[in-house]
Amino acid sequence: MKPFEGNVSLHNLLPLSLRELTQNFSLPYDVDTILYKGLHPEGYTSQKDPHAIYRQYLSTYIDKDVQVFGQVDNVTTFHTFLKACATKVGQVLNITTLANEADISDHTARRWIALLEDHQILFLVKPYPEDFGKRLIKSPKLYFYDPGIACSLLGIPEEQLSFHTMKEPLFESLIMSELIKWTPNLYFWKDKTRQIDCIIKEGDTIIPLGIQNASTFDKDRKHWHKLSQTDHHGFTIIPESCPATNEQISWQYLQPLYNAIHTSR
Repeated sequence: MKPFEGNVSLHNLLPLSLRELTQNFSLPYDVDTILYKGLHPEGYTSQKDPHAIYRQYLSTYIDKDVQVFGQVDNVTTFHTFLKACATKVGQVLNITTLANEADISDHTARRWIALLEDHQILFLVKPYPEDFGKRLIKSPKLYFYDPGIACSLLGIPEEQLSFHTMKEPLFESLIMSELIKWTPNLYFWKDKTRQIDCIIKEGDTIIPLGIQNASTFDKDRKHWHKLSQTDHHGFTIIPESCPATNEQISWQYLQPLYNAIHTSR
């Protein structure tokens, strides 16, 4: 048999984006729905319960992509670690805490975090590289590419999302997951009293973002502008529907932010 000749192209496909769902008229109206339903294509092409979809997905991932290749020697412990990661969505990464919760070593926790990054289950956002003379957080923040996976791991029913303590970090993870599909140049900034949830750095343009709370972000942004000597007003992204303004946009319509990123390139 003649050997195969030709080019092979490998593509890593991330979960659906909000833009893709909008363009296909599939974007849920309510933010609780998308946090529960997630961004897996099957959630929009079948009638299966999203938690069942993600349980099957994770089982396949662990059994075939991880265990078969010898990357994890204890599947039960690895699943415990995954659940621990889900409880830390939107938080500054503390390897020792994660390791203790899964009863593994710090070394194993770091290796498994890297593994989950390689398999595009979660990603880390680094702190802004300049500290402006302040003692700042040096560790990255942890997010899931698909909030549906985190929601499934946490076992949150859809009807409880509106008042669940994890709703805000899951929403933040949803937004950060969308943004990392647009640009890899994402950071956060945090000192003892103030924080900017996300900073996008494109060339000479630095765009600060608040996620959730407009009033808190306004105060933190003024502090940030004074320290960084930058003046882009940025945006607050909120989990409700609203008309877009110069400073506040809805998660359902991020086009003003998209325009600002691409104008700066």
